Amino acid sequence: NKGETNTASSSSESSADLKKVVNVGPGVDVDNEHPLLKTRFAEMAKEFKEKFGHAPTITGGKRSLAKQAQLFQELGPARAAKPQPYAPHIAGLALDAMSKDMEAADNSGLLAKHGLWRPLKNWKRTKEPWHVEVMGSRDPQLGIITKETLDKINQQGGGTVSPSAGSNDGG
Repeated sequence: NKGETNTASSSSESSADLKKVVNVGPGVDVDNEHPLLKTRFAEMAKEFKEKFGHAPTITGGKRSLAKQAQLFQELGPARAAKPQPYAPHIAGLALDAMSKDMEAADNSGLLAKHGLWRPLKNWKRTKEPWHVEVMGSRDPQLGIITKETLDKINQQGGGTVSPSAGSNDGG
């Protein structure tokens, strides 16, 4: 199917673009992130480097359901999301980066400019200033990613992400 080929091509191109403008920690899977997240973060990272003189560092990316289940078991519900298909890292709509980098990107307006946000920076359970998602990824009433919000992101971003894809090793 021609659409699938184009999506796969644009996905690998956006992975390559992202890796050119960020530092990626060991074992971190950015290749399987949603194409929209990769594109937006790469665009933001280019401006970030111009403004702050260094590339942001990604410390956590796409995770498989199996990896998220392992983290949930090891860290518990206060520090890890439930392993479900619409959890942000499993859906491919979230990445983790150095907190100081994301604080600078947020305060300078770069995240918002590129359609990114930090929904958990003041989270009541545990603050996660390193966590970045595609803006609009969460249902405004429920505060979580739903099938409907994921469908909207897929329409905008020209791709989908499998919950089984992603790193079983690293972040």
